[in-house]
Amino acid sequence: MRNGDAKFSKFPSAPVIVTSDGEVEWDIIDLLTTTCDLDPRLFPFDSMTCPVCLGATTSVERFNCPDPQDDRKPPDAMTYIEHFMKCGDQTEEVVDQWNAKWTVTVEGGVFGQGCISVTFDRIPTYHSCTTLSPVIILSILMCITFTLPIDKGDRVSFGVTILLFMVVSLVFITEVLPAKGSMPVVAILVVVYMCLMGIFLIVTVVVIKLSSKEGDLPPLVKKIFLRYLARIVLLRDMTKQHHGHTLNFLKLNVDDCEMVNVTKKKTSALTQTSDVEIAKTSKGESKNKSTQADPKKQMEVLVSLRDTISDLGNAVNKLAVSGPSKNDDNEDSVKTDYQKLARVLDRICMALYIFGLIISIPIIRFSA
Repeated sequence: MRNGDAKFSKFPSAPVIVTSDGEVEWDIIDLLTTTCDLDPRLFPFDSMTCPVCLGATTSVERFNCPDPQDDRKPPDAMTYIEHFMKCGDQTEEVVDQWNAKWTVTVEGGVFGQGCISVTFDRIPTYHSCTTLSPVIILSILMCITFTLPIDKGDRVSFGVTILLFMVVSLVFITEVLPAKGSMPVVAILVVVYMCLMGIFLIVTVVVIKLSSKEGDLPPLVKKIFLRYLARIVLLRDMTKQHHGHTLNFLKLNVDDCEMVNVTKKKTSALTQTSDVEIAKTSKGESKNKSTQADPKKQMEVLVSLRDTISDLGNAVNKLAVSGPSKNDDNEDSVKTDYQKLARVLDRICMALYIFGLIISIPIIRFSA
């Protein structure tokens, strides 16, 4: 029954043993090929059943199992055949990537049959590491697309690369499984994930195009997206003007101005002191001509000191002007309303993408 060998026609000829009580023992020794029913829907957690059945061709032949309470001597086959199995016996062994369970069953009555049913349960470790893990990792890495800077061109190319890797994973799955039968849940899930990636890549292109616009958003759009939806996706209210940085900037400017004023005062005081010293030095020249070298050196030192303090004041002025603007650019890189809108849309797309990845698993599983 369920013969899978086209060349098989009948069992080979073999001698039979006839006992005095009329029992005839016929030992069939042959290699049999059968067909298996594979259910690949739960790949790599699938299983298949391969029954090797011998059926009766006439109504006279009967299949039955010896009664366990029968006191007759068991067949001699049980003594010299290794791993001899009786009705109801079950054994297990590992064959390649399968856990195999062997069971002997008999269906009595007219045109009955005796079967050795082999149930294969796939060991999922190998395919989980080589097939499922890359799909899960690539699907999670797709979230990086929504966090990359908008002004970079790497966002779309990164998403397209992940999409190509998903196609390779789908090809690998289809090569392992037969073309007939239902499509496995993993393959359907990969197709759904690819569709999600393609849809959100198109949305990403639209968001990038939208962020390059200039001008102000309509008040209603600004209120919905930049205030309410921004709070829902864990962003601050982007319609409010935060004055904290401005106050710090003004405070820094005031402090810098005071520092510059103090520096200028010190510079003027030193200049006046140097002038007084120069005057005193000129008077001292008339009184003591023998020490003409010392006043000249003092004057050169004071002039160089004045120039140094003046350069220091200029450096402080430059620091007061350039320092706060850099901090302000770093802390608030989003300037236009459309850039703020693009940031909110990116966060919404990432949330919807993650929700689609999670919710598609139970839907596909139970629908399959």
